[in-house]
Amino acid sequence: MNDLQISVKTCDEEPEVTIVGLSGEAGLESIPNLVDRIESLIRDGKIHLLVDLSKITFLSAPVLGALMGCRAHLLHLAGSISFLLPHSELSANLDEMGAGLVFRYYENLNSFLEDFHWHYRNASRKLSLKVPSDCVYVSPLRHLVSRILLNKGYSSRDAFHLEMIVDELANNAMEHGSPEKPITLDLLLSHSSAVLTVRNECLSLSAESQKQLLNKFENPVIDINSSRGRGIALVKKLSDKVDVTLGDDWVQVCVSKRRERNKR
Repeated sequence: MNDLQISVKTCDEEPEVTIVGLSGEAGLESIPNLVDRIESLIRDGKIHLLVDLSKITFLSAPVLGALMGCRAHLLHLAGSISFLLPHSELSANLDEMGAGLVFRYYENLNSFLEDFHWHYRNASRKLSLKVPSDCVYVSPLRHLVSRILLNKGYSSRDAFHLEMIVDELANNAMEHGSPEKPITLDLLLSHSSAVLTVRNECLSLSAESQKQLLNKFENPVIDINSSRGRGIALVKKLSDKVDVTLGDDWVQVCVSKRRERNKR
């Protein structure tokens, strides 16, 4: 039998992450040494672990169970443990043991770091779109934003709220903007918040028109015959912050919304 070998090093690209390299066969007899090494790292304050399984030839169910126990300890300390797993065959074997329900797998270091920075460094992702000023595009636009939020772990409630905000702001921009010019939509998404910016070009706005438009957003009047007026009030209710910026021939609305916690 090829005994389990364990190596430990700090990740060069992210000092908060410790890479635990395993090679050989991880059988029942290797559990005490493996758990001791991981617990020693935890005592030293190393609470974000990436277990490199690229050189593993065999990993038993008891070893996987021991790693699950280490994961529970790390989660209690707001830490994490993930697998670097470039081999699809081993990945399939682990899935059969239920590992995919507990651990995150990564094919390479870069994909792990991108996810780590999202979850623990509050790194942001940005989507920028230019959309023709035609209401036929609003429905796919709102569904796109919703799917992105759900894919990034936001709750279905958050996704639905952002859908409604996109619907109102996009329709409003198309209704009052120049029909020949596209509207622009920027979505800046982090682990903790979403910032949606919608901008449209329009005919030249006089000082009085700008004043009236700002008042419309700051003090929306709910008119039962106008879905738009009702929508602006709804946007403000669903958002944590709404900023309106006006130019001589453009209008920009920026909405910020904090992510819900512990609701899926």
